[in-house]
Amino acid sequence: MSSVAFHGYRIGTNNRTVQVFSAGRRCAEPDCRTTLSIYNSQDHCSVHKRPSKPGRNRATRMPEH
Repeated sequence: MSSVAFHGYRIGTNNRTVQVFSAGRRCAEPDCRTTLSIYNSQDHCSVHKRPSKPGRNRATRMPEH
């Protein structure tokens, strides 16, 4: 009789906890009444989010011919 062993994790389970921020926070932009998600670590909503550094995508790394 042969035996089979499976190793790994069940799908959808992990040991990580999700970081949660206080409920009811508002966007820091004056006159914006958007309530931020408890999962949003930023001080601004997506409309008023400060631009980040431009990333390098594949098109900028490819040599032009």
